[in-house]
Amino acid sequence: MSQPFDDDSEIMTEVFTDLSSPEDEVARKAVKRLRSKLSQSGLPEDDDRTSAELTAFQYLRHSPDCADLTALWERFHSTSDSQRKAAPLLALLASLLRCFAGDKIEHRAFKLQLDGLASSMITRRLNALYSHLSSGTRSRINAALALISASSSRSAKLAAEVFSNFDFTLSVLPKLATPPKATEGEDARDVVDRTDLLQLPSRHLFVDLVLSLLQPGERIGNRSTFSNKVLCAGVLHALSQDPPGLQLRVLQRLQRCLLSPDSGIAPRLKTVVLGDSALDQLASISSASKPDAKAAADLSAEILLEVCTNPQHGLCPRSSKLGSVADLVKDSKGGAGRLLRLLQRLRAVDLAPHARIVVAAGRACPPVAAAYLASLPYSLEPRVSARWFGTAALAMNLVPSVQAALAAVLRQHCLQAGASVPDTSLQRTLIRWVVPPALGKAVLGRGIQHPSLLVRLMTLNLLQGVLHCFAALLRDIRCSASGLKPSAAPAGDYPGHDAELPGGALVGGRGVGVDTREWMEFLEAVRQGVRLNLPDAQIILAAHALLHKPAAVPTLVPPVLSEACWKCRAWRSLCKCGNGPDTCRRVRDEGLIGTDTSTVKYGHPLRRIVDGV
Repeated sequence: MSQPFDDDSEIMTEVFTDLSSPEDEVARKAVKRLRSKLSQSGLPEDDDRTSAELTAFQYLRHSPDCADLTALWERFHSTSDSQRKAAPLLALLASLLRCFAGDKIEHRAFKLQLDGLASSMITRRLNALYSHLSSGTRSRINAALALISASSSRSAKLAAEVFSNFDFTLSVLPKLATPPKATEGEDARDVVDRTDLLQLPSRHLFVDLVLSLLQPGERIGNRSTFSNKVLCAGVLHALSQDPPGLQLRVLQRLQRCLLSPDSGIAPRLKTVVLGDSALDQLASISSASKPDAKAAADLSAEILLEVCTNPQHGLCPRSSKLGSVADLVKDSKGGAGRLLRLLQRLRAVDLAPHARIVVAAGRACPPVAAAYLASLPYSLEPRVSARWFGTAALAMNLVPSVQAALAAVLRQHCLQAGASVPDTSLQRTLIRWVVPPALGKAVLGRGIQHPSLLVRLMTLNLLQGVLHCFAALLRDIRCSASGLKPSAAPAGDYPGHDAELPGGALVGGRGVGVDTREWMEFLEAVRQGVRLNLPDAQIILAAHALLHKPAAVPTLVPPVLSEACWKCRAWRSLCKCGNGPDTCRRVRDEGLIGTDTSTVKYGHPLRRIVDGV
């Protein structure tokens, strides 16, 4: 490497000399000048570190063993008064340890020198760092956190030394993970001064420390870090309040060290890390709308989709390990219960990524989709609005998963209880899944009779999906009663269809000749329970008859059609009365064109649209 700083080599030599000055003030000024040359922030996201490494190269040639900085450490920590002014020295050491952390062969000698300095800080000077962390002064706390994170980020060996020597039970650590409070009218995520790490919120340096302990490929170290509740909870439980750049760094490290197939983290530990609070933070981040937060929002939605659909992460239950319906609903600590709570908190109607997560999770675990639809957090009261149409579309996309859930539950019952008929609790659950409370009899009836054609169409589609689920459920009950696997028989076209049961695999060794009287009583009870929650047939027949009724000429004209002359009733562009545009607008407020339509110019395209309706 060539000699750096040829233009200001005399200035750098003076700085290096002042570091050994017996006068504390002179030494402190030299520390600040050298630190400004190394880097202004010293944070790991600074990609361009060429200038800093050139400065570090020149310093290490001047003092290979860093004896002057070590001597300054001892001087500044000799008394409590001098210790309060040692923050710039700790920040300088943190900036120096950020240099030469790679595996380049030409930097190997400098790397070993700085590795030795970092090891001495971790093993022999932790008590002084504890004093800084407990001081209550932001600059001292930040400098100590930056020095520890800079040491552990150099290599996996040093990270293991930090984890084995540092006392993570310090009572001050949860306080350091607390996000900063924003003043009135400001967002804490925007109030960030990135020019000096000593002025940053302490939480940012705490997050840097945790990220330095998580290194891709280090299974043992990552497992120990994720097992530490103080570290994981401190970072994840307030992640949505961090700046987007910091959120993105945390999510990237989480994806590489926790969710990657070769992470070596057990599903049980993943469920501990990704608790309800952490999932809430990910959901909040994925709903961000600011342009600078788009990258973090997209990555958060990607992580949620992976967690909700891959059983390897412990949240989405495996089909072979899916318990009974009661276990799914009542076990609030299990993966299925946690997944259901997460889906209910997502804004599936307002945000397309959240809708994709809900639908994909429903396909991966159909009983969760059925339970979600049974407790749908949105209203399906028919009305002409984008939110209602989005809710109806979401429900329609979940109907196939509900049909699969019904078959899975009956299959699970046959495997566990043999030939016994399901109890009334399961009966009520099946009815609730087929006809969710949000799609009750009154709601469907009002939707079918709604004046809007689109609302009627969507309601009829929802009713058709309910009837398909109903037909599949009756078919599966007949199969269970006959000893066949649920869904072994073809689906009928309507609930009363008596499909001929084909031969197939038996459930629990039961044959077709078993007494099915109790099963038929159960089937009839389910049929009556569902029928009571469906709209009357007369409502559907009336809606069908309305489709064949000749359309009447409407008397109300939309605002766009009211540009007609108040005298000749012609469109403004065709008006020959000479009343002018202002006079022609008089009809706009009235909204009526009269019943005599012979004077209206039917050649206008909008007039033909109205007639078609």
